[in-house]
Amino acid sequence: MKIAVITPYYQPEDDIFKQCLDSVAAQSFPCTHILVSDGHPNPLVARRGLTEIHLPHAHGVGGNFPRCIGALMAVNEGYDAIAF
Repeated sequence: MKIAVITPYYQPEDDIFKQCLDSVAAQSFPCTHILVSDGHPNPLVARRGLTEIHLPHAHGVGGNFPRCIGALMAVNEGYDAIAF
């Protein structure tokens, strides 16, 4: 079973963002963490080699547009389950 965890983000504080990344990485069942930057990519994602989609500017919709983009990617790539 392939599981994707979608995380949209917009200028997160580094300590909270690290906690988010660590939490998904520590799951007992393997999953792919797909991050969607809403106009402001964070260098922590690239350093960890995670899958990321960069949106060119912030959309101001509380993460809904980035969530949809991440979900569409996961569906297109054949994931069996998608978590947010």
